[in-house]
Amino acid sequence: MRLKYLVAVSLLAIACNDDSPKSSNNSNNANNVNNVNNANNANNVNNANNANNVNNINNLEGMTYHKDVRPLLEAECVSCHLSGGDGIGPFGLTSYAEVQPLAALIADATQTNRMPPWPPATDSCVPISHERTLDDMQKAILKSWADDGAPEGNPDDYVAPELEEQVEMGEPDLVVNIGTDYKPNPPAAGSIDDYHCFVIDPGLTEDKWINAYETVPSNYGIAHHMLMYAVPPSQLSNLEAKSGEQPGPGYTCFGGPGVGSSNLLGGWVPGTVMTAYQDGAGVKIDAGSLIVVQMHYNTINDDQGTDRTQIKFHFTDGPANPSLRLFPIAQPGLFVPAGEKNGFAEASYELPIPVTVHGIAPHMHTLGTATRTRIESDDTELACLIDIPNWDFNWQGFYIFDEPVTLPRGTNVTVECEYDNSPDNQPGDQMPRDIRWGEGTFDEMCITYFIVEG
Repeated sequence: MRLKYLVAVSLLAIACNDDSPKSSNNSNNANNVNNVNNANNANNVNNANNANNVNNINNLEGMTYHKDVRPLLEAECVSCHLSGGDGIGPFGLTSYAEVQPLAALIADATQTNRMPPWPPATDSCVPISHERTLDDMQKAILKSWADDGAPEGNPDDYVAPELEEQVEMGEPDLVVNIGTDYKPNPPAAGSIDDYHCFVIDPGLTEDKWINAYETVPSNYGIAHHMLMYAVPPSQLSNLEAKSGEQPGPGYTCFGGPGVGSSNLLGGWVPGTVMTAYQDGAGVKIDAGSLIVVQMHYNTINDDQGTDRTQIKFHFTDGPANPSLRLFPIAQPGLFVPAGEKNGFAEASYELPIPVTVHGIAPHMHTLGTATRTRIESDDTELACLIDIPNWDFNWQGFYIFDEPVTLPRGTNVTVECEYDNSPDNQPGDQMPRDIRWGEGTFDEMCITYFIVEG
């Protein structure tokens, strides 16, 4: 069933007065949108220069662990696959003894793009920072090595890889943690997942703007991902009631704090570096707000232990310029009948003003199969901001664009969501039922957050 619903989100509030001060700065808006369609043109030059790589890929020989595979894994995989259950991956990839028995599995997982987990399509939308993907040559190296019997080679051939530079921000302005050494306790029998909200008082007596933040779990073996929200003073009584519904610390939650109005501040998944905006830019936290950190713990590792996730904030000096906000386009009227394998919902919004987008965060639940955000205007053919063709609830992301994208007034932004509510795709082996919008595990959502200037 196809639904189209115009959600009354206040994107107009991005420019509360009018858009005339920005008009002079947006004379190239048409070009900006065309850049979305041509985002990968810069790579075409490299493709031309590397036309002979196809032959090289097809004729790889003599791949060894120390010379070829170890540097590749350290650069692309080890941040999640640590030894001894210390990573989110279910096994380590830090030594030949660990990697050699898994050579065929690694080759298959990378050839089929199941690993590294990177849900967005990489060839059709806006380039995203810190992409977790392997190129064709890297995948070919792993396959050739596995096909040759996974030889170890000479340890002296190893050369440490050049790792992606970490963002250097100096000492943080504020460091908070979830307030307890929490041992995950999945609420459903047989489940390995625990979604838990922790309430943090940052003690802010004046408005602050987040320019960067770093998430540091104390136990990467169970910390699967994090989302954080600012709950404004007007909602604190609702938050108190929600957190009092069950013994602490914190409370079970799903899809957000569950207290009505709250502002998504950011998120984290294993392998990400510090999230940082350009100099002077930041997301606002109102004075007196509480921070709710939603942790997803995955207890697949046998030795679970406890976690006390820490978040380090870096603020702007004074009000941010530009100030960034997170605005949703959503379809709260979604409906997917029981048994429907090709469920569909969409929400569209025509921009009444120019909008500059810095990043994007789609969200659905367990029945979601795909989501994309399309853009269309008089100045360009159909393009997209993000396309996730194979949605996986366990691998959601908070995606920051390589460069902000300015969309002109009149651009139509459409969020599309697809669902499979057939008997073969039910969480917990339950029977299909009619699905509507809701916070619960067995409800659904169709929502995308946009990090925008304003």
